[in-house]
Order: sequence, then C-alpha cells, then structure tokens
Amino acid sequence: MNLLILLILVILIIFINIRKFRIIDNFVQKKENNVDFICIGVQKGGTCSLHNYLNQHKDIKMYPREIHYFDNRNKMDKNTYLKKFNFKYKIVGEKSPSYITDISHLKKIYDFNPNIKIIILFRDPISRFFSHINHSIDNKKYENISFDDIFKNETSNIDTKKKTSSIKRGYYDIQLENVYKIFPKKNIYIGISEEIKNNKQIEYNKILNFLGVESIKLKLDDNLDKNVRAYNFNIKIEDEKKLFKIYNPHIENLYKLLGKKIDIWEEKYKLLQDLII
Repeated sequence: MNLLILLILVILIIFINIRKFRIIDNFVQKKENNVDFICIGVQKGGTCSLHNYLNQHKDIKMYPREIHYFDNRNKMDKNTYLKKFNFKYKIVGEKSPSYITDISHLKKIYDFNPNIKIIILFRDPISRFFSHINHSIDNKKYENISFDDIFKNETSNIDTKKKTSSIKRGYYDIQLENVYKIFPKKNIYIGISEEIKNNKQIEYNKILNFLGVESIKLKLDDNLDKNVRAYNFNIKIEDEKKLFKIYNPHIENLYKLLGKKIDIWEEKYKLLQDLII
C-alpha cells in the first residue's frame, strides 16, 4: 500500500514538473520580440565597422544600415521597425548615431525598452570633426566652396548651430550627461574608437561580453573597417589648435563623467598644448 502511494506521488510530481516546464517553454516562445541593443553614436566614430565585427558572432544580428526610428527621420510604426530585425538570433540590435544628439531620442528608446543596452563609441572630437567635413564634401553637401571657408563657417557662431552640426556633435559631455539621465550605467558601454582600431580583438570582445555572449576569434580585415577614406583637404595645425580650444572644456568635463582621462587622446592633446603655449 505504501509503495502504491509512493508511486502515485512520484507520478504526480513528474506530471506537475512537466506542466511547469511546458508553461516556461511556452512563455519563452511567446516572449515579445524586442531589440536588445542600440549603438547611439557617435557619427564618424566607427559605428559602421561595429556592425561588421559584431555580426561575426553566431548569436548576434545587427541591422546593417541606420534606421532612424527614434529620431523620426524615417517615419514608421513599431511593427514596421521590428520587421527589420531577424529574431531567429539570440541578440539583435541597430546603430543610428543621431540618437545621442538629443535627449528626446533617448527617452523614446527607454520607453520602447527600459532594459535595452546602449553602446557609445567616442572618437577624438577633433579627428571626428575633420572626418565629418570630409564625409559631407564627398556627399556634395558643399560645392564651389573651399575647405578654409567651410572650416570658418562651421567654427563660427557656434551657439546658434544645431545639436547635429559638425562642431556640436563633438560635445560628448553634454551627450553623455543626457544618456546618464535616462539609462542605468550597467546598461551602457562606452568604447573609444582609437583604442578599438589599435586592438580590435580585445576591444570588440569586450563589447560582445557586455552584450552577454562569449568571446570569439574575430576575423580581422581592414576591408571590414567601413567608411575609411582619404581626405579631400590638408589638415592644418592652426585648425587643429582652434578646434582644441573649442573642445577642451568639453573634453575635460567628459573625463570627469568617465572618471578617467583617455590616454590615446591625451598624447595628441599634449602636442597641441605645447604648440599653443
């Protein structure tokens, strides 16, 4: 009799556990598809190359182009946005570097997914500025105008310029302060473009680990570094010195937010400071 009762109890426990795991399995299957991470900036900071390297991981699928859903540049509804992602992969994400330029974009991202992971790639703002101008020249934004005139226009009357202007996109301290207001720091990864370029294997694997996947042996190929192009102009030391004076207060404030200096930038800035003195 006791054996029969014990057998019934065992069968009952097995039945309960089978039902429990089915419920869990159904929950996992029915879990709403959502975007796991977004690289929100910065423009000309290596966001396109990021796609090529992260997508080497079997569990990650990053959308290849800028979607501009959260800045409303491309009008679409939520379903249209989500259809751009392949949810067969464990982790999906996108990159649109305009998102970091306005706190309203950041709020929309948080409202969309409060647990989303944020990746930011900061590049020396002086180099980023020149790359931005070069990109604009290649895209025919400036025609029949010399680089000297472009530089003068872009670095004059700065206070009146938009947040997305070539000069203000390098105000990283203001951008990061806004990010910190919206997202918990544990969900934010900050990479330095120059450090990534110098040690891709280590730095990209840090990002993979942040996203919750294991490190891998990456295929390293200069052809995967997108939008690397020769400049249409010569960079003058006087222009670099002027940009350093503009950016230096923002750089120092960024260091305070990060709790450290960026050594690879400081090597360049020390030379400029010596020239200014």
